[in-house]
Amino acid sequence: EVKNPVLNIDHDAKSAEIVYSVDPGKIAIVSNIEISGEQKVPESLILKRIGLQLQSVLNASAIERAKINLTETGLFSNINIFASKGIETEKNQGTLLNVNVVEAPPRLVGAGVSYSASEGVLFQANWQHKNFLQKGHNIGTHLYLGQKELSSIIFLNIPDAFSVNQKLHFDVTLKHFDTKAYNGEKASATIGIIQSTQIKNNETEISFLPTFEHGTLKRKKKSYKQNIGGLKSNIKLNCSNHRLYPTKGIVFNIDLEQYFGQFGKIVLATESNLEKVDFNKKVNSLSVITGTISSYIPLSKKDEYEQNATILAAFIKIGGTVIKDLEYIPFDKRFYGGGRNSIRSYGYQMSGELESDGTPIGGASIIESCLESRFRISEDFGMVAFLDYSCITSEKTPSFYKENSCRYGYGFGVRYFTKFGPIRLDIGLPFTRRKDMNGKKIDKVIQFYVSVGQAF
Repeated sequence: EVKNPVLNIDHDAKSAEIVYSVDPGKIAIVSNIEISGEQKVPESLILKRIGLQLQSVLNASAIERAKINLTETGLFSNINIFASKGIETEKNQGTLLNVNVVEAPPRLVGAGVSYSASEGVLFQANWQHKNFLQKGHNIGTHLYLGQKELSSIIFLNIPDAFSVNQKLHFDVTLKHFDTKAYNGEKASATIGIIQSTQIKNNETEISFLPTFEHGTLKRKKKSYKQNIGGLKSNIKLNCSNHRLYPTKGIVFNIDLEQYFGQFGKIVLATESNLEKVDFNKKVNSLSVITGTISSYIPLSKKDEYEQNATILAAFIKIGGTVIKDLEYIPFDKRFYGGGRNSIRSYGYQMSGELESDGTPIGGASIIESCLESRFRISEDFGMVAFLDYSCITSEKTPSFYKENSCRYGYGFGVRYFTKFGPIRLDIGLPFTRRKDMNGKKIDKVIQFYVSVGQAF
């Protein structure tokens, strides 16, 4: 409470001083929490997100944090938290905390489409129920329909499994591949824990997901059956200022995949030998480690736009493996480069080493990077220019340079900004185009992409 000001005038110095007295009042103590509104979400889930216990001290930051926690669930369309006075004592003010929430429509349907010259058209669709059985459970499915991959994922997330913001995750995935490197089918099942935390304005997510995979991959009419189990671990730290339009900050991501099973040595075909698989009982585990860093640096800013006018964005990916040698790594666990989610100057899976007929071999390690300048030319449109680099080798330890293994490219693109992310059109060009044994160019002159969302 601000009390009436007191005016002190100094006639000699010809100055005036106005003194405001502020009475901070008594400490506000939560005496009760009352939940109301139009919602079928369990009250226990709401109370855990509020994070305040009875007899705890209430302040403005605690209310703001409670609003953020409830908003991040995606379960509510309107959240209103306010305090009202209760019983007063000499030292504190008993406070009734009123939480009024309105549940958002629990069912979500989405769809999207993208195109690239080397992968063709990819159609994506998803369906979710965010309050399944009125317990706050999230169940849904994702479908990916493309020329290189067909997949279906069914998942279930149970919130607050063992603690707040810790969900129990289940999923079952079915995939069909038809790529230049391999084709076939694979089924996998995963169950594990995903822990999310908020440190100031930074988002952190840690996951531990035991998994089992059964698949049959075909390559040059030769089939390889694979049954492996393992653990997929992930740590992600998002220190950027925006999910869709980051203009400053850094995003870290580390993946560790540990698999156990029997890994066969795949001996590639030659003019005199057919392709075959030799099993070695001593080779029964595979580790795949991948780390990525995305960085965003503002170079200039126009006040009339919400986002910075010029951004320098950088991306680097480093990955390696722990196994006897490359020939024991299943084709779908190897590193490949090029395409929509990789360097854009080369076609899908085409930036690594190739066999004499142009079939991608895949690598045991990778270093991949991109430097992109993003120019905002109006509130709705922007342009980008980028440089690509990739080095995929058969060595288990990543290398920044190895003869005949490094690829370089460049390109440019246009962005149309929407509320759900930028619609992007990119054109990538390799600096050099490789030739096959007959002197024919392997790499295309340009790669063309149309998609939604930033490249990284």
